[in-house]
Amino acid sequence: MFHSKHCIILTDDGMLLKRRTQEIVSLADKTKLEFPSRQEAELIGEVPIVWKKGF
Repeated sequence: MFHSKHCIILTDDGMLLKRRTQEIVSLADKTKLEFPSRQEAELIGEVPIVWKKGF
């Protein structure tokens, strides 16, 4: 991530992570819609994100 006078510019890796994050949020939203009987209930859980170098 680079800073300039007026904005923050993401590196290529930052852009990739941003796209992946948007995909994850989109999939989470779609998953909520697939459980119409639970619209009022919370879906709770953990999603571990692990980064292994060379994987």
